[in-house]
Amino acid sequence: MKTGIRVLDAMTKNPIVCPPSTSILDAAKLMGKKDVGSLIISDERKTLLGIVTEKDFVQKVIAKRIKDSEPITKIMTDNVFTTNPEVDIYDAIKKMRDLEIRHLPVLNHDKTLIGMITLKDILKIQPSLFELIVDMIEIRESDDKMSLLPEREGYCELCGKISSDLIRTNNGKYICESCFEAGIKDSDFK
Repeated sequence: MKTGIRVLDAMTKNPIVCPPSTSILDAAKLMGKKDVGSLIISDERKTLLGIVTEKDFVQKVIAKRIKDSEPITKIMTDNVFTTNPEVDIYDAIKKMRDLEIRHLPVLNHDKTLIGMITLKDILKIQPSLFELIVDMIEIRESDDKMSLLPEREGYCELCGKISSDLIRTNNGKYICESCFEAGIKDSDFK
């Protein structure tokens, strides 16, 4: 199902970027200030070095207690999936669904960063693709059902608090009852 709308037509043309020397704290502040869910790590030549998402802050900084003074490269994903500006947005959203991601940096023919396409961007330009996104969410939720297994004492692998009532998720991670009740899904640990 092609839409006839290219990634170029829907993408954010000036995504929020930071250099690799940026501290984790400064990167988090920048994301909060700009109200974005991801941050691209790039050099001065606009070469894509990595990406950091809100999920990285939860899984890597909070859960693993990484110091916020460390450089952002400590938590960034450096093997980044990308797309090009001429791709149909339907194909971009399919790629996001298949890879279980919400952000795709856009690179031109010479691999220079020229933008970012997100699910939010796609919904702004093509609301009819909402159905495909709903399908993505339903598939993720059905795959991410959590099961209550025998109690275990120790540290919550999400918030780091000590608990005597840890709940084991389907992928073997242990989380506290507070995180479980807050609706944390198994996919938050992938």
